[in-house]
Amino acid sequence: MYSSYNYENENGIHEEEEYNSSTDFLNKPGKGKREDLNKTIFLQLEQIARKHIEMGNLDQGFENYDRCIEHLLLMVPEGIESEVFQDFMSRTINFLNDFALRLLQLDKWKDSLRILERCQVLSNPEKYGVDPSLRNLTFNHLGCCYRRMGKLDKALFYLERAEQVLMHMGRVEGGGITHINLCAVLSQMGE
Repeated sequence: MYSSYNYENENGIHEEEEYNSSTDFLNKPGKGKREDLNKTIFLQLEQIARKHIEMGNLDQGFENYDRCIEHLLLMVPEGIESEVFQDFMSRTINFLNDFALRLLQLDKWKDSLRILERCQVLSNPEKYGVDPSLRNLTFNHLGCCYRRMGKLDKALFYLERAEQVLMHMGRVEGGGITHINLCAVLSQMGE
């Protein structure tokens, strides 16, 4: 899949460049100083966001991820449909979900829940057009978090939403985990 990137060259003339993938776009040297600067800013913002999350500064991490989204949407004319944007969202949602699970294992369920609630916003297909499997992943993890907190009704709610996403996607991938989680919650509820 080819996408394009609009930029202003050193002479102030707007040009368009095709690129083959997100990696090509972000790692390939730009044709102008402004393009290089925009890519550098984006990569630094993403790195800062990740570091803040890892250090437990969730608000600052979320704020920097918001800046990444804004910056990236200004860089790619295809907007949320661009491969670069979708790769970034997938990378971000997967990282946040993984980190939330690590926190949950450390019984830091409040921070875990905050991160997963943020993932729920980021995985909204109507807002960002992301792969529904990321929504399923987030709902599964929200269900696990609420189960760990002893809020079984909420856990069941999110796991049923995860199951609905799977059925809507028409995929079996991820279905086993969703069903195992559902069974665990239903068993705890005595059903």
